[in-house]
Amino acid sequence: MTLKEWLDDMVEKEMEEWTAVAEEAIRTEAHAQGLEEGKTEGIAEGHEEGKKESEVEMFRKLYQKGFDVIQIADMLDLDEEYVSAIYELLQKYPEKEDRQIAKLYMQKKE
Repeated sequence: MTLKEWLDDMVEKEMEEWTAVAEEAIRTEAHAQGLEEGKTEGIAEGHEEGKKESEVEMFRKLYQKGFDVIQIADMLDLDEEYVSAIYELLQKYPEKEDRQIAKLYMQKKE
């Protein structure tokens, strides 16, 4: 083996090692970024679910007092279609908790 061949071989091996290290670093960074994005999405989803649960609680109270969809939407300044969807779930599943109704609505929306 000539000196040039030996040097070429060494350079190739070093490049392979550095490439492997770089690829691992990229995978690790991508994994960390994916975890962070998932965490952020989960927090946002949790906030949305909590908001919907609070709204369902208000809808239920007004529904139980005899208010209809239009009245509830007007009082709370919300879209009638949204209030109607919650109203229908409350009628269909009166035994379910507010959290469960909110989850049903969010699943239906997806």
